[in-house]
Amino acid sequence: GRTQHQIPKLRKAPLVVRHFHELSKSKRVMIFFWNRKANGFSKNYPEIISILETGEPKAIDYLLWQPVNAKIKYLPISYDMIMKFKKPNTSTQSLEIHKTFDKGKYQLIVFKVPWIDKDVKYSPIIFDKLSLKIVGIMLPFNELHGYLSIRDNSDIGKLGIEWTGFILSVQFGI
Repeated sequence: GRTQHQIPKLRKAPLVVRHFHELSKSKRVMIFFWNRKANGFSKNYPEIISILETGEPKAIDYLLWQPVNAKIKYLPISYDMIMKFKKPNTSTQSLEIHKTFDKGKYQLIVFKVPWIDKDVKYSPIIFDKLSLKIVGIMLPFNELHGYLSIRDNSDIGKLGIEWTGFILSVQFGI
């Protein structure tokens, strides 16, 4: 692969993130490069988990979906929802993918998040499988409503229904 010090714009090649690389004042900086051999979204799971667990703001910002002809300024609440996946220094456990649901070009990943301070240790993220970008948690981020097509909103909404069914079955055995 080709290493770049800038975060590249994704085209059709999947994103792969290798762990940390020492640079000047920064303790750790994510280095992104292309993995031309990866043929599917699922091959990028380890790298996605690494980004989420690290919680580097620039890497998280890079994972957020952007339309082609505009730049969305995400609200702090959107970042806060993603930051719950950041692994605390005290944790010896890692994020795990418990289950996935697909609808159209979107995939809802149900993560087991051991450090969540709740009885149910699962949390979802919805990805655009083509761009490898986050479009929502259990529904699209509010910032995206004017940019997603009716079909995209419908597909993501159906994934939200899958999440609701999953979490009800976990909590209440339904």
